[in-house]
Amino acid sequence: MYCIMLNKPTITIVELSTEIGISTTAVENNIQKLIEKAIIDRTGSAKTGT
Repeated sequence: MYCIMLNKPTITIVELSTEIGISTTAVENNIQKLIEKAIIDRTGSAKTGT
């Protein structure tokens, strides 16, 4: 998932879930874990964060 996000930083949670084959909730949980571990950093608003 991280590699996909690096290659397409504007990808949505729905697009990630479809591409990986997991639920949107699982994607959200994984993103939260990456944020907590300071692997990724969200910038921008919740609606348009990049």
